[in-house]
Amino acid sequence: MAGSRSAGCKHALLTLSDEETQALADAFAAMIRRRSYTCYACAIMPDHVHLLIRKHRDRAETMIGHHGTRVSANSK
Repeated sequence: MAGSRSAGCKHALLTLSDEETQALADAFAAMIRRRSYTCYACAIMPDHVHLLIRKHRDRAETMIGHHGTRVSANSK
């Protein structure tokens, strides 16, 4: 995972490798199954992610908290 800082950005920008992209997809799939979320769409690009989940009993902050782990291809 490469990182660089962009002007006006408080955090380093990340670029996901193919292995990290797959690890993130697997983690999303496991969380969606485990929590019984309905996922309408998921797009994982090298530098950002879009996840469209149906309104649920959990608040968005809770959903993010359930995922909450950093993804690394080396963390297996």
